[in-house]
Amino acid sequence: MITYSIIIPHKNIPDLLQRCLDSIPAREDVQVIIVDDNSDSGIVDFQSFPGKDRSDVEIVLTHKGGGTGYAQNIGLNHAVGKWILFIGADDFFTDDLSLFLDKMKDAEEDLIIFDHRSVLSSDVSSSVVRSEYLSRMIDDYLNGRIDENFIRCKYIVSTCKLIKKALIDEHQIRFNETRWSNDNFFSAQVSCFANRIKVCNDVIYVMTVREGSLTSDYCGTRKEAMTRLQEAIKSEKLYYSKGLTSQTDLLSGSLLRTIFSKHGFWWCLKSCVLSILNFPVFYALSMFLSKKVYHYLVK
Repeated sequence: MITYSIIIPHKNIPDLLQRCLDSIPAREDVQVIIVDDNSDSGIVDFQSFPGKDRSDVEIVLTHKGGGTGYAQNIGLNHAVGKWILFIGADDFFTDDLSLFLDKMKDAEEDLIIFDHRSVLSSDVSSSVVRSEYLSRMIDDYLNGRIDENFIRCKYIVSTCKLIKKALIDEHQIRFNETRWSNDNFFSAQVSCFANRIKVCNDVIYVMTVREGSLTSDYCGTRKEAMTRLQEAIKSEKLYYSKGLTSQTDLLSGSLLRTIFSKHGFWWCLKSCVLSILNFPVFYALSMFLSKKVYHYLVK
């Protein structure tokens, strides 16, 4: 009986994938699914691909190069466990994973959120600041400073979660196959449809920071910034349609401030004009810039 299916999307980082696999104990109730997203044969030796020597590992090779969202959707098609976990190939689990799985296997909730820590990928003994807002959110929730709706709306990553497969199957939840923020809408759907959630401060996941990852230059280009903004707006519309709204700022609001602080007014104005055919993004940018102009004139 498989209780847990752990899905790992991978592309061109076999050494880090091996590190990730080494953090997953071999258990009869765990299915590990590696989805290789058309890696370069000059970088990856497919004859000795990580996980080939483990009976609990299923390796799925794709040739589309569709990105992380695509690879995770393929992984979901192969998953048979009661619970689903996602992990990046460059990340890994803590030594507490096995005990945590034992503790949660009979949980009645649809969604379980757990904590993480962050390190340098090149030196895992060196702690770094990455996604610390997730840990802060868990602490605020457990200490009554934020409510359940807040954490449902704001905890938008697909990692650091146990998700009931029955929930995913019932609502046919899948990832958007975008290059950036592909897990936003997936996480939003899980949050909206989960009847019961559990939040705990167990540190089970280790996020790494490395040069060349998709988050190493956050919103560095117009295409990335507009894609992330579009995905945030899509998630917000779902929250509103289900009556699940946050007590504080919207996802798009914090993202717009990040984009503005990084690129400035004229860059944002140009992006707004170029997005005129994408009305939700155009509207969000134009309203944001209008407020900036108003406050500037008032001052």
